[in-house]
Amino acid sequence: MKKVINKIEYLLNEQNKTKKQLADYLEIKPQRLSNWFSRKSIPSEYLIDIAKFLNTTVENLYSEDEKIPLTHYLPIIGKASCGVPINYHFEDVEMYPVPEMLYREGRYIVVAEGDSMLPKIKDGDLVLCDKDAYVDNGNIVHYTLNGESGIKKIVMDENNKPIMLVPLNDKYPPIPVKEGDNLIYARCLKVFSDL
Repeated sequence: MKKVINKIEYLLNEQNKTKKQLADYLEIKPQRLSNWFSRKSIPSEYLIDIAKFLNTTVENLYSEDEKIPLTHYLPIIGKASCGVPINYHFEDVEMYPVPEMLYREGRYIVVAEGDSMLPKIKDGDLVLCDKDAYVDNGNIVHYTLNGESGIKKIVMDENNKPIMLVPLNDKYPPIPVKEGDNLIYARCLKVFSDL
């Protein structure tokens, strides 16, 4: 998203438009827009209107190289703990451009936080997840267990029932999955470097 913010600032300057004019066009307070710029995070639902204001396309806001059009976007739904699971709440959803071959309905991205999945997943990495992909014993998953989100390797019994969530870094203990626990998971397919 940092590159998108930089592109928006460049286009504002190039077209002699101000952030206040952009805020007025979006019908939001200038302070809210300033917060987005300082956090390097713009809610995805505003990108189409921002592109219209700047006489461009959303694709152009994301693209650095016109030869590689990144016309598909997956939502970054928030952070996932790679350590002690933490319950996260998010107001804004960012979008991340991906090549067509990685785009599918049911896929999303989470931002890894912590070091329990080292060396495979580092703090700040973007992890592509697929809620519809088949999950087998030993796959790495993004999970929500009783309301807490994280990334771990899943261990299943002989009936393909999850019994444990295991970190790759042995300084962290495994998390048992007990009868009656509310566990939802999606397979982690790819790791990107952080934004």
